[in-house]
Amino acid sequence: MSMKKMNERKRTFLLMTIPVVALFFCFNTLPLLKGVMYSFTNFKGFGSYDWVGVRNYMDLFQDVRVGNSYWFTFKLAIVTTIVVNVISLLLAMALNSKIRAKSFFRGAYFLPNILGALVVGYIFNYFFTYILPAVGEMIGWETLSSSLLSSKNLAWIAIVIVCAWQAIAMNTIIYISGLQTVPEDVYEAGAIDGATGWNKFKNLTFPLILPFFTINMVLCVKNFLMVFDQIMALTKGGPAQSTESISYLIYQNGMAGGQFGFQSANAVIFFLVIVAISVTQMTVLGKRRSSYDRGKYKTNKPAMIFLVLGLITIAFPLYLTVVIAFKQPSEMTNSISGILSLPSSWSLENFPGSYAGDGFLEFSWQQSFHHIGHSCSQYCDPFHDRICHWKK
Repeated sequence: MSMKKMNERKRTFLLMTIPVVALFFCFNTLPLLKGVMYSFTNFKGFGSYDWVGVRNYMDLFQDVRVGNSYWFTFKLAIVTTIVVNVISLLLAMALNSKIRAKSFFRGAYFLPNILGALVVGYIFNYFFTYILPAVGEMIGWETLSSSLLSSKNLAWIAIVIVCAWQAIAMNTIIYISGLQTVPEDVYEAGAIDGATGWNKFKNLTFPLILPFFTINMVLCVKNFLMVFDQIMALTKGGPAQSTESISYLIYQNGMAGGQFGFQSANAVIFFLVIVAISVTQMTVLGKRRSSYDRGKYKTNKPAMIFLVLGLITIAFPLYLTVVIAFKQPSEMTNSISGILSLPSSWSLENFPGSYAGDGFLEFSWQQSFHHIGHSCSQYCDPFHDRICHWKK
């Protein structure tokens, strides 16, 4: 009887595993191998091609545009990773402290993570183009009087803000998970020894949540090195190619620029760089788990004030999202009062129009296709050739 049950469990396991492995190989491993193959050719994305050996890889190190994209991508990833982890850790400590309405605040601060990157990009594009310049003119700050997205030197800061705004939510959840594993006994023992404030965090809290800090660092660096959606929604690599990330450059030139083979080599190198960085970070990852009970407490008023003020950064973009969706084009003014005002009438006229026509369907298809293969394999799928040719 036991042997029969074991055979049934093994059969069930195989029935579930084999299709998953087959799908993974077809849609991930096989395109990856095809991409590596194309990286040794002069393939343009359609038609015939010839083998060129390692010429594509040699040309990569001599291409100024590729070098600039690597510099921008790493600069963006490093700065955004620091910003996200500092703010996330502060938020996590506040959300994990003794406050009222804890569930409400946690839910509110998680909202940015569930919004689509293109929606967020559109709202912040409007913010950087109209709202921020209006505020800059009002206070007499010349730097903010024009759109950050039009500045070759400042556009990357706008992308950092958008990436951080959306990424902070998930990192905060991970830090909260780490803080909840710290035993209360540790803090009680530290209090006896006089550990308070910064010393308490440096010597007690941070060492115990170090594995969670490492996880967040790995995820942040990997995700920000692969930044694409925010650039597509905000700058499309401009102005003057100053915000071209590696992923955007591979997509743009590989799909539309006739450099399929060359950008496949770029994708392979980029893939190896991300793997090397991730493996290096994961080698220092430790696992520690503990549990503790929380008793009754008094409200932490400074944390409550910090969280309430922080909600403004969450609520304002969401407010713009809803209000702009109902406004008519004639109501989209550049003045502060016009920007913040409610629609003259709450009509659903904009919603049917947003789904009409082939443009929406084609753009949605492009985004879905991009997300299916967000690794280097996305640029190496042989289906891309026929699709690009069909679109033209």
